[in-house]
Amino acid sequence: MPMQLPRLLCLLALFLVSVAGFGQSAGKVVYKELEPAAFRKTLQKTPGAVLLDVRTPEEYGEGHLAQARNVDYKRDDFRQQVGQLDKSKPYFVYCKAGMRSEKAADIMKELGFRQVYTLDGGIDEWEDEDLPVERPE
Repeated sequence: MPMQLPRLLCLLALFLVSVAGFGQSAGKVVYKELEPAAFRKTLQKTPGAVLLDVRTPEEYGEGHLAQARNVDYKRDDFRQQVGQLDKSKPYFVYCKAGMRSEKAADIMKELGFRQVYTLDGGIDEWEDEDLPVERPE
């Protein structure tokens, strides 16, 4: 009988670990930096994705990715603005060279966003790979 108690505890522990693992996979959490081609491909195949340009409105006005929403990282109320977004949606974040988008993604992680992808090298790298940018006429 004393030998069965450790075995029972082991089985209980395995059960709890498997249940906990199932819960985590059901609500997948992703934070990933992607090269421009992978960023574009992943964005295109992700249902409900939201594209955020975290540059200034002036930078955004000079050219941006199609359907990007501008939320300026440099604004004092950036955290508040981003905090009002739907945290359950996947977000694709970019800036000029990648620094602001990384900082923005860190804030989004703190706020509980579950899927955040950043563009490695920013729009500069995107343009270097001759990927499309919308520009004012």
